[in-house]
Amino acid sequence: MKRSARPEQSRGEHIQARKSLGQNFLTDRNIARKIVAALDLNKGDCVLEIGPGEGALSRLILQQPGVKLSAIEIDNRAVELLNRTIPQERFPQFRLTEGDALKLNWADIPGPDKNESQFKLVGNIPYYITGPLLFRALEHAEVLDRAVIMMQREVAKRIVASPRSKDYGILTVATALRGRAKMLFDVAPGCFVPRPNVRSAVVLFDFSQPPLCPPQQYTTVKQLVDAAFNQRRKMLSNALERYINARCKVTVRELTNNQPELEAVLKKRAEELSPGDFIDLDRQLSAAAKEGRHACGD
Repeated sequence: MKRSARPEQSRGEHIQARKSLGQNFLTDRNIARKIVAALDLNKGDCVLEIGPGEGALSRLILQQPGVKLSAIEIDNRAVELLNRTIPQERFPQFRLTEGDALKLNWADIPGPDKNESQFKLVGNIPYYITGPLLFRALEHAEVLDRAVIMMQREVAKRIVASPRSKDYGILTVATALRGRAKMLFDVAPGCFVPRPNVRSAVVLFDFSQPPLCPPQQYTTVKQLVDAAFNQRRKMLSNALERYINARCKVTVRELTNNQPELEAVLKKRAEELSPGDFIDLDRQLSAAAKEGRHACGD
C-alpha cells in the first residue's frame, strides 16, 4: 500500500535567526502540536501560515488529511529551506509565497486552487510587528474562520482585557468588533531558539459568528477608537474635540446640545466604554455629520 507523502524534519538543517526580523524559532514539538490542534482542522480546510520559519507548524499541518496550506515568508533563507524539505512536487497541497505579510493582499493568497472563501490563520508572530499584523488580520476577518496566533504575553493580555483595566485599549476593542478572542496557554522562553526575553502566549480568535460591527462600519469605528485612546487619560469631550469638529463640522458643545445621554458618554474616558458603546457613539456621530452637511447645503 502506497503511503502518502509526509513532510520530513529538516535533518539538522537550520538557519541563523536574524534579530532584524525578530526571529525566535519554535523548537518545542508539544507546543507546536497544541497550536495545530487549536486550529481544529478538518478535511477541506485551507490554512494560511504567517512566517513559517523552519517549518515547525507547517509540517504538522501538512500531516492532516485533506488540508491545504499556504504560507507567507519574508526570509529568503527560510524559503529555500522549506522548498528543500517540503518540495511542492511531493506536497501539491502546499503553497509558499516569499513576501511581506503586511503588504500582500491575503485574500489573494489562500488555497492552491484560489477557490476557498475562508481560511484559518496561524503564526508565530515576531514581537515587533504583532500589532500591525493583528490589525491586518482584523481587516481580513471576512475571509477568516479562526486564527491561532503566538505573540508576546503582554500583547495577549491587552487583547482579552476588560473595560476599565489598564490593558484595555485599541487592540481590545478592535478585536471585539470583529470576533471573539481567548488566551489559550503561555509559552516559556525555553521553547524557542534563540530564547526571547519575555514570555509568550497563544491566542485563539474566532471569526465564525457574525461580527459585532458590520464590515462597512468597522473603518469609521476603528478611527473613532484610535482617536479616543490617543489621549486615554482625558474625558472623551476633550480627547475627541478635534476629531468631532473635523468629522461633524460642529463643536462638542453644539453636538451635545439638548442630548444629555450623549453628553454623559463624552464625560467618560475611553477605557470606560465597551465595544458596543463605541459602535453606538459612531452611529451618533455619523448622524450628526449628515446633519452638518445638510446645514452647509452639501
